[in-house]
Amino acid sequence: MELFSQLMVNGLVIGLTYALFAVGLTLIFGILHMANFAHGEFYMLGAFGAFILQNELGFGYFTSAIITIIVIGILAFVLEKYVLSSLVDKEHLNSLLATFGLSIILLNLVIILYGNTPRQIATPFEDVVQIGTVFITQQRLFVLILGTLLIIIVGIFMKMSKWGKWMRAVSQNSMGAKVSGIPIKRVYIITFVIGTVLATIAGILIGPTTYAVPYMGTSIMLKGFIIVILGGLGSVPGAILGALILGIGETTAATFLGNSWRDLLGFAMLILILLIRPQGIFGFSRR
Repeated sequence: MELFSQLMVNGLVIGLTYALFAVGLTLIFGILHMANFAHGEFYMLGAFGAFILQNELGFGYFTSAIITIIVIGILAFVLEKYVLSSLVDKEHLNSLLATFGLSIILLNLVIILYGNTPRQIATPFEDVVQIGTVFITQQRLFVLILGTLLIIIVGIFMKMSKWGKWMRAVSQNSMGAKVSGIPIKRVYIITFVIGTVLATIAGILIGPTTYAVPYMGTSIMLKGFIIVILGGLGSVPGAILGALILGIGETTAATFLGNSWRDLLGFAMLILILLIRPQGIFGFSRR
């Protein structure tokens, strides 16, 4: 039971990080109908932004996190409004190539400026705490608490707020939403900014537990697509559930089978769900 509890907690920490990333990815896909291949780079920029502000400007963890979120949120606004907006409702290949190109640009800019050396992000949460039979670092506990809180806030926002209702309406029928007077262009911008900020926060939260490296967005990008397909394209509850399943599954596989099985599990789950239920857990078949 002690081992099971420890595995569950560790898996939930990883799963909630995946969930923040995947919810942003599925919101952008479900509302803008765009596969954002640069999503992983915003996750990476979140970690690197916090590192740069800490080491070059001397800011603390929370101050650097807030500034990074604001700067990347503004960047997302500019990119969607002036670059990606023309690709909405166009051929998926166009947006795929555009965001893939953006991903390469952002990745190589970071490599040119800071190289491939892993960078450590300082955090005020350095101690280890014991909760019952479970041992967890304060940073991972912070990820667990804040990640859960953010998921709840996103759920309430989507269900209760005016913008959340507009986003769901645009996701279901963009033309009908436009005829009804919903400002769909603003909805697209808000969606892209929210999705990007969630990925940025995920990078800031998980950065101190590992290292900030330029290629860290590539790995989570692949897992993000696995989660989105597993949960059902465009489904926020599906993305959350898929992320938690993958996080707990990876932790369990790494513990009992070794780290080499960790990434294999995700792709095995993807193949299995495509064979059994191609539309995903919460997805639905389209005619």
